[in-house]
Amino acid sequence: MASPASITAPPRRENLLLINEMAIAWAMALAKLVFHIYTNNHYGYFVDEFDYMSCGDHLQWGYVDQPPLIPFLTHISRAVLGDSLRAIRFIPALATSLLIVQTAALTREFGGPPLCASPGAVSIAIAGMYLSNGNLLGTNCLEPNIWMGCVYCLILAIKKDDPRYWLGFGVIAGIGLEEKYSILVFVVGIVIGLLLTTQRRAFLTKWMWFRWSCGLSDLPAQSAVEHPLSTGPLLATDARHSRRRPRRGLRASSLFRAAGDDPGNR
Repeated sequence: MASPASITAPPRRENLLLINEMAIAWAMALAKLVFHIYTNNHYGYFVDEFDYMSCGDHLQWGYVDQPPLIPFLTHISRAVLGDSLRAIRFIPALATSLLIVQTAALTREFGGPPLCASPGAVSIAIAGMYLSNGNLLGTNCLEPNIWMGCVYCLILAIKKDDPRYWLGFGVIAGIGLEEKYSILVFVVGIVIGLLLTTQRRAFLTKWMWFRWSCGLSDLPAQSAVEHPLSTGPLLATDARHSRRRPRRGLRASSLFRAAGDDPGNR
């Protein structure tokens, strides 16, 4: 008869492999962060980065051309790190580096065997799109992290049969609305997928509707007093200032001139 130690040995060995694999993913993420910090100070400022910096100097619930999260994070980054290229591009560098860890975690939850997460993490580390995202401040830099965070909660809700994870999905999706509106397309796709499978039963749980309350509080239905952390004021601001779209070019141009790089002189 096998001893208790021999029975529990395989799970312990598998858990050790998973821990080591996540440690490798974290090490890769740190290396990628260092790489981006070292290389992202070339080629000067991109015109959209001046726009985010200008919006960050005038914080609002929203702007005619974007939600408020990236300008807000730009404001924090500049206040802490300064106005250098490395400073304003630290957040995209950090976000794209964390994608490596998120990929490893997703691979593990999808049921991949030990040591299968590392190839996925490597593919994210060297993918051209994410190398570009990590070296440029823009609304695309956080979008993959937010979508992957939603997917992670989705997988856990189904895999563990625990509807409380839908609340996490809603919170992350709500943050995504503060970053870029394209997450609405992703959420619609998830809803359709759930309705077409047996997982439609999730709509019968209270946690699913808590999820919608978290996400929908970010839509333009209420005032800033009723939902002070929502993007309702964002779209209200957009509607109020919808005739001021040419100001974006003026904002960017003024910052170009302040940096001695006026595009009108090119």
